[in-house]
Amino acid sequence: MSAAPFVRSPRAPEKAAAFWRARRLSDGWTPADEARFQAWLDEDPAHAAAYRRAERALAQAEGLTRYGALEPFRRAAREAASRGGSRLAAPGRALVAASLLLLVVAVGVATRGFFAEDADRLAQSDDRQEETVYATKLGEQRAAVLPDGSRIVLNTETRLRWAASGDERRVVLDAGQAAFDVNADPDRPFVVFVGDRKITVVGTQFDVRADGDTSRITLLEGRLSVESAAASEGAARVYLQPGEQFVSSPYDEPIIRQVNVNIVTAWRHGRLIFDEEPLEAAIAEVNRYSSKKLVLQGEGLDSFRISGVFRIGEPDAFAAALTTYFPIEIAEQTDSAVTIRKIETAR
Repeated sequence: MSAAPFVRSPRAPEKAAAFWRARRLSDGWTPADEARFQAWLDEDPAHAAAYRRAERALAQAEGLTRYGALEPFRRAAREAASRGGSRLAAPGRALVAASLLLLVVAVGVATRGFFAEDADRLAQSDDRQEETVYATKLGEQRAAVLPDGSRIVLNTETRLRWAASGDERRVVLDAGQAAFDVNADPDRPFVVFVGDRKITVVGTQFDVRADGDTSRITLLEGRLSVESAAASEGAARVYLQPGEQFVSSPYDEPIIRQVNVNIVTAWRHGRLIFDEEPLEAAIAEVNRYSSKKLVLQGEGLDSFRISGVFRIGEPDAFAAALTTYFPIEIAEQTDSAVTIRKIETAR
């Protein structure tokens, strides 16, 4: 196999560390490459520290790869590499893409610890009926692979229970939000209970959220049915198509609506996306991810609607954005809350 062409390493320690880690994993590593790498390590203690962080990031990335959390970053890395022009040979472009991906993961892992480090895999037999509880704390997200091969990702403050028997796979979502990628098994339906609703699938991708008594079920791919959890055999079912969301509450009639699945699933990539969202609803969403809460003070704020992309768990940054684009000011700020109010114009 031909050696990868030599590409000069970037100067910034984090970028260079990502480059060297990806280069060492590529084909064609030579003694000359090793000498250049060692020389780079010896130049500055910060280089060795950056390289250790890159190694840790790669170890965690290998776990994240199992449930597809890195795919958006992979696409971004490939696109960035392709923009480098045609002067690099294909192996060189692959190396740039790998190092860019590693850099993104390294920065994310080092600064946020976004996903719980353990992407848990249950070792229990499918034939056992014991319940296993999955839960996340405030601001935490967690991935798990169930014994049947299905993958789940839990959002902040989520609790769900798993149990399986010989003819059915069952999950109960007690609170929070979870994304499901169900392993197809026509002989053993995958059933999710949320609120007063029962979801039945064979193999599909969907997102379920429980906000108090309100349940939101969004189909991302495939097909699923929703019915009342108390329904008798043969009761009417509703079938969703990809891009549809079923909303259920004890106080209103259920509705089915078209939604933007990118907005619904943005939390899996550490983002909140708002499209003309009322300010009060947007703040409630931001507050889900942080112990530091945004508080509205006074009147006149209900007319503001928010559009944009924001990082989860950063209420201060969200508040700062509000003060930049709206006649809003920060009235008070403490370790636990940021109070905002409308700026009153002089009469």
